[in-house]
Amino acid sequence: MKVQNTNANEEDFRLFERDSFLGLEKVVHWSWCRKPTVRSAFLFAVLLAWVPLALLAAFQGGAWGPTLARSLLLDVGVYVRFFIAVPLLILAPAYCSSEIRDIVKHFLEAKLVKESEQERFSENFAKLQRRRDWRWMDWILLALAYAYIALVTIQVVPHLPDSWRTMGPEGHRGPTAAGWWFVLVSWPLYSFALFRFLHRMSLWWRFLWGVSRLDLQLNAAIPDGAGGLGFLGLSLTPFLWPAFAIAASVAGMLANLALQAGASVVGYRVSVFVFAGCNVGLFVGPLLFFINRLWEARRQGELNHALLAGRQIRQYEQEWIRKTPAREDLLSVQDFSAVIDLNSTVYNVRRIFMVPVQWRQIVSLIACTLLPFLPVAALEIPVAEIFQRIVKLVL
Repeated sequence: MKVQNTNANEEDFRLFERDSFLGLEKVVHWSWCRKPTVRSAFLFAVLLAWVPLALLAAFQGGAWGPTLARSLLLDVGVYVRFFIAVPLLILAPAYCSSEIRDIVKHFLEAKLVKESEQERFSENFAKLQRRRDWRWMDWILLALAYAYIALVTIQVVPHLPDSWRTMGPEGHRGPTAAGWWFVLVSWPLYSFALFRFLHRMSLWWRFLWGVSRLDLQLNAAIPDGAGGLGFLGLSLTPFLWPAFAIAASVAGMLANLALQAGASVVGYRVSVFVFAGCNVGLFVGPLLFFINRLWEARRQGELNHALLAGRQIRQYEQEWIRKTPAREDLLSVQDFSAVIDLNSTVYNVRRIFMVPVQWRQIVSLIACTLLPFLPVAALEIPVAEIFQRIVKLVL
């Protein structure tokens, strides 16, 4: 694949959006399968995953039962998963597509990829696009979702406490009518949407790994503090919503444990922070592939600019100290500003970061990951105390 062809077809730079959803657009001719909107994704998730649950639970008396666990309408986790997480995960690939496409294009537009490596760059990307567009991939991901759910159902459901999902004697409980819909439709929809997005993330990881192996034209003196790769930090912006969606689903499960089983929220704090670290690592992780490249750029930049600065200082001393010229208006001499400009460039070289991302971008990602857990923590800790602890951590 030639670079010229890739540049001519900018739409070929899409890595996240596939314009398909299980091939349904060919069967039912729904336009939202190709480009879902917020409203269509929300209606699809609610009408398919939640409304039948409510109807079946009401038919068996589980919509509003005698306890929280036996009341579907009081199940916080269900609302969070199907009203928030699933729509966001369905929208995530299309939402991330345009910004990720611009980032991919910038590698070539900024001449970061040497001309001798541009064909490898394009071939690597084309290979990933073929994997994205493989028509069986969605069905494989759906099969994996069902396999995972079947394993959990067989191993866990018989031992779950009585709820709107399960009924029967302890140790031999099985799904209710609503529980069967949850196992066969609602839960697979969430798992498929999650696996589908994680598959797109795996392509992003593989793309950046391949780019990091190329001979890149990095310059440590570029003011972005990342040798010209600072734009990669922009990739975290479109990932804020999927990070929030994944975290919200976990927070919903924790809320159910606290409300229905009386579990201590504080007792799960280590698990929450471990999850938050994994969630942030999912999006920041591929940027670590460039550590060696940035280290080499910094080392080479320091050597080159040290040599240049030494030559400049020797010329400066020869002109202004050893000859001691009798000039009165020293402030207007360009030699002084040239020394200052070079010193500023040397400072930029020495302050280069080993990971092409800014702290404020990471903080935003951490905030979106932890935000869904604040209402859960408020079940046990006063809101004022929560904010006091946050202020102490920030300051």
